Amino acid sequence: MPDDAPRPPHRSCGMVEAHEMLLAQHPELRQVREDLEARTRSLLSLTPDFRASGGVITIPVVVHVVYKTDAQKIGMDQVTSQIDALNRDYASKNTDKSKVPSVWTKLVTDTGVQFVLASKDAKGQSTTGVTYTQTTVDAFGTDNKVKASGTGGADAWPRDSYLNLWVCNMNQNPLGYAQFPGGPAATDGVVIDLTCFGTKGTAVSPFNLGRTAVHEVGHWLNLIHIWGDTNDCSGSDQVDDTPTAKDPNYGKPTFPHVTCNNGPNGDMFVNYMDYVDDDTMVMFTAGQVARMHAALDGPRSAIGTGGSSSSSSSGSSGGSSGSSSSVSSASSQSSTSSHSSASSGPGGSSSSQSSSSSSDPSSSDSSSSNSSSSDSSSSDSSSSDSSSSDSSSSDSSSSDSSSSDSSSSDSGSSDSSSSDSSSSDPGSSDSSSSDPGSSDSSSSDSSSSDPGSSDSSSSDSGSSDPGGGSRRKDRRSRRRRTIGKKR
Repeated sequence: MPDDAPRPPHRSCGMVEAHEMLLAQHPELRQVREDLEARTRSLLSLTPDFRASGGVITIPVVVHVVYKTDAQKIGMDQVTSQIDALNRDYASKNTDKSKVPSVWTKLVTDTGVQFVLASKDAKGQSTTGVTYTQTTVDAFGTDNKVKASGTGGADAWPRDSYLNLWVCNMNQNPLGYAQFPGGPAATDGVVIDLTCFGTKGTAVSPFNLGRTAVHEVGHWLNLIHIWGDTNDCSGSDQVDDTPTAKDPNYGKPTFPHVTCNNGPNGDMFVNYMDYVDDDTMVMFTAGQVARMHAALDGPRSAIGTGGSSSSSSSGSSGGSSGSSSSVSSASSQSSTSSHSSASSGPGGSSSSQSSSSSSDPSSSDSSSSNSSSSDSSSSDSSSSDSSSSDSSSSDSSSSDSSSSDSSSSDSGSSDSSSSDSSSSDPGSSDSSSSDPGSSDSSSSDSSSSDPGSSDSSSSDSGSSDPGGGSRRKDRRSRRRRTIGKKR
């Protein structure tokens, strides 16, 4: 291919770049991450198939649509298609999992996690779970500006009650990014480019099966890129049942793709945490699911409903107490909640699971070049190993940390947005554009600039929590976590 010829699109994720920015702004996050990884390793060494509850955990989602033009103002049907795609893939109900090579089929695992658009905002008012904010910004990057009304975006809703999911124009550079557990409350959540969101509308091939969000929500639940974000076979995703790999895979590789002496089976490029096209990533492994549940038992324990306890039937020692920290300028309290089996509260749907109505993922013919991104690795260090790859994107990896979210309600004010109009975003009091058919969210939950403060107003009692429903708040201290090498 000539140097000046257009290259086929390939996946890029801005998680590492965004995380490196956070580390520069909040150096204490590095230690938080190490503590988080240590707790995760300890828990999973005791209970490798750990589950945070005895049933499905349902997570309320608020989608913040930030648009400049009417064409970027995605509709409710596209939003719903993304929720359906998340539920399809996180329940392992995708029929294209038949593409998994036979050597890995026994590892394909239902995560036991489902997602539902929030039905109540942080003040208990009815909502569709979608906010609309018009902006003057042409395109957003990984600097989190889309997450604040003062920089042309939309403020986060309380992270203890909602998964915040922003949709905006990023010019597919990258396709999306997420924040690991333990970072600042004001920026907690996932950002997706509007061309990769859902399965219709503005979504375009080869990223039109909703799997950019599947990948990024994996990061939000503490999963690491499957190759470990290095280019020398030294990286690790801290999961034992995924093979070591040298680089990300792009497009539609052919099995086996052997690197790092990982033959005969090679790289697990069909995994959601690789960089392949949407129609090629089709599975999470049992080890990845256990790691997600370790996050749901620790830094993400305040969110979601369903299940019966915070430890698996195989033993509670893995989920036992210890202290957990989050990035905060003040001391953070470790009030941990078990996922309750009580009915969903104001933030979620009354049903415990949003069933996937999405049809079978269609095959995308678009193939991308096998160029590797230059991912710089750091296991919580700022040094990056430059990758020998064709891609110009430079990701530096470091896992971030577990959050012990303070239960106090965040009252930080948000600057007036430079946007032309703001929707029913609870952080904006002068919202003028509500989502179609929704009741305006009148709550003022603008995220504080205090990086560690939690936006949640939930108490330690079993009272109704705006985003996550009724919860039993067990006052347990949390175990600490850190990053380590693949064993």
